[in-house]
Amino acid sequence: MLAPEVRRAARLFLARRYGCVSYRGSLAGIEHEVTHALCGVMAPLAQDVIALARRYNAITGHEILRVRLERVVSDMCCRFHIDCLDLRLLRTYVGPGVQWSDDDGATVRQTPREAVILLKGTHDPQWAATGRILHRSPPLSTSNGAVQGRVLLTIDGTDPCPDGMSRGTVAEG
Repeated sequence: MLAPEVRRAARLFLARRYGCVSYRGSLAGIEHEVTHALCGVMAPLAQDVIALARRYNAITGHEILRVRLERVVSDMCCRFHIDCLDLRLLRTYVGPGVQWSDDDGATVRQTPREAVILLKGTHDPQWAATGRILHRSPPLSTSNGAVQGRVLLTIDGTDPCPDGMSRGTVAEG
């Protein structure tokens, strides 16, 4: 369960119409960039993102991470799929959680908002087609206006940048 100040910051992220805060680089670089991008009243959200990046790093050992915090206001990734990477961490701060299925979409389950979900991708050394979990973003267009959007965090490992620098963008939506 999230602290109230993290919830408030996430709702503010959605309300201020940030598009996406995205960084790729070392854990230290990501900590610096996220702290700088999400300062002031957004600091509690930054600290939660950083804590999850640290956990992901500890679990996977990836030296280079990609962290993306985005405001989602339309349907995206509507089809069930498996990512082409080893492990992806997802957390929905605001709005409906990630949908998943272990039977090719016949039964759709939804991750509770604020829960962290780790999903194996096809590049996981232990990955096998049997027992796989497919996932997708919940459709927002069918919510009859009840959902104003989502704030979604995605963390995954990536190959190092050629110059070793973190790369970040903040896109206004």
